Amino acid sequence: MTTALSPPTAATYRDEDYFVFEGAGWELYDQIDAWVGERHGIKLIYIDGDVVIMGISRRHDWYTHRIDNLVWAVANAAGVPCEDAGGTTFRERAKAAGAQADQTYYFGANAVRMLGPKDFEPGVDPVPDLAIEIQVGNPVERALRAWARLGVPEVWHLDATRDELRLRVLRLAADGTSYDAAPGSGFLPVSEAEILGLLAPSLSEGSQTWQGHLGGRVAQILTGRGGA
Repeated sequence: MTTALSPPTAATYRDEDYFVFEGAGWELYDQIDAWVGERHGIKLIYIDGDVVIMGISRRHDWYTHRIDNLVWAVANAAGVPCEDAGGTTFRERAKAAGAQADQTYYFGANAVRMLGPKDFEPGVDPVPDLAIEIQVGNPVERALRAWARLGVPEVWHLDATRDELRLRVLRLAADGTSYDAAPGSGFLPVSEAEILGLLAPSLSEGSQTWQGHLGGRVAQILTGRGGA
């Protein structure tokens, strides 16, 4: 038997990118999350009663795959253990937060712990070390609040809403409620500027050519700092 839900108190709609149901509550989020399941192309965020439903475009996915290629190239070249968790939903009702990143990753000991196609068990398994947030239209403020509430230590926010890409590497603040800007990753030996430098050629070279050059470019960066 399905429990009837009260209608959301407010909803906004913008450019076919996202809906925001303000003050809708966990029950609506839980119901929509169950309906979405593993459907591709829909992304959900929950924070303090607000439910955000986003559509994922080809442009959005294109950048997601390029960042994924980049993370694996750096991790492999640097010998950093890495396991991906893709767009898994991480949520905790007690913290009034739920989030689904574009990509998520475990590194080091957490990568070993989460080795293979293991389902995430809330309260048992660690949240990911890194979450990727690609912005092509939808705002990311609620997503960042949710990731901080869930305790994810690092987020890469790629802003692709303009012709010139912008990137922020964010580290969880000491109070655990927000993020501070960081010069580079705390898990991979790469700076914010280097990430952008590696990513930028993909816009003109095309994906296949760019991937073919990516390993060499990463090696040059690591060799320059004596890390190859």
